[in-house]
Amino acid sequence: MKKIFLILLALVVVTLCCIYLFIPNVVQHSSGHSSPYRYDAVLRRLKQPANWLCWADSQSLLTKDGLLHLSDVSFRADSFSQSALYFSPVAPAQGYQLRLAISPVNGDSTRLQWEYRSATSYNPIQRINRYREAQSVMNALDQLSAHTNRYFRHIEGVYGFAIKEAVVSDSLLISTSGNSSSYPDIPFIYSLIDKLYSYLQQQQAQTSGAPMLNILQQPEGGYLTRVALPVTRELPQQHDISFKRMLAGGNILITEVKGGPAQIEKASAQIENYIKDFKRMSPAIPFLSLVTDRRQQPDSTQWITRIYYPVM
Repeated sequence: MKKIFLILLALVVVTLCCIYLFIPNVVQHSSGHSSPYRYDAVLRRLKQPANWLCWADSQSLLTKDGLLHLSDVSFRADSFSQSALYFSPVAPAQGYQLRLAISPVNGDSTRLQWEYRSATSYNPIQRINRYREAQSVMNALDQLSAHTNRYFRHIEGVYGFAIKEAVVSDSLLISTSGNSSSYPDIPFIYSLIDKLYSYLQQQQAQTSGAPMLNILQQPEGGYLTRVALPVTRELPQQHDISFKRMLAGGNILITEVKGGPAQIEKASAQIENYIKDFKRMSPAIPFLSLVTDRRQQPDSTQWITRIYYPVM
């Protein structure tokens, strides 16, 4: 009986030794990838609380209440500091730490690194359970890294809009302008556009695209509104209506926006960020292409607008 007891005791001691020897006090794991976009651009995107979980588009990752779900552990994004996004476990006693760290690579790309850390326990049963939980979270971390990799490899993930670069084709335009003391409203803008349409009818000419718009706030006060229509042939000028040929060969940035003035302004700001990040210059004024007729669609959330920025 004593021998059996000693054997059992020895097994318990060996088991405990194995538990404390092979299961570390702290379990750590990292998984990362590189984005082809500059560090400043990725940092600017992730610093905004509204974008902390912009990449988590899968229901398998996000719960309905906005928690990040990894295996059986849920995390809440709660702070951004020192170039890293920090997550805390919903149950703090679990002792998990999770963060997404970002760092520049060669000046033109960005490393996004998921880092996970978990304390186990000195209680042998809890130590085993914590280790199993940590292993399942580490496996889920690789899936998490794959999600951020797919998201931040595309320009829309970094800038929030699908910005494309194209070569300007040879095009013909007629244009006019008007001044106003306050920001131009829809009736004022379309009164200028209608003037161009009336001129086209007089000339028995046709337009080849949507109306174009640029609004400039004047240093002395007031606003200058310029509108244009692309046309299919050369037309004579008429006192307040000008004709212009845009020569092919230049580069232009294009993005399409669905929404009202706030969304258009947001997209324009992101294009300007893109120009700054890639050290480009804009040699000419940007303009909007009013795909949706604002008079026919009063709901601004349904407006479709293309933004064009000439660059070099």
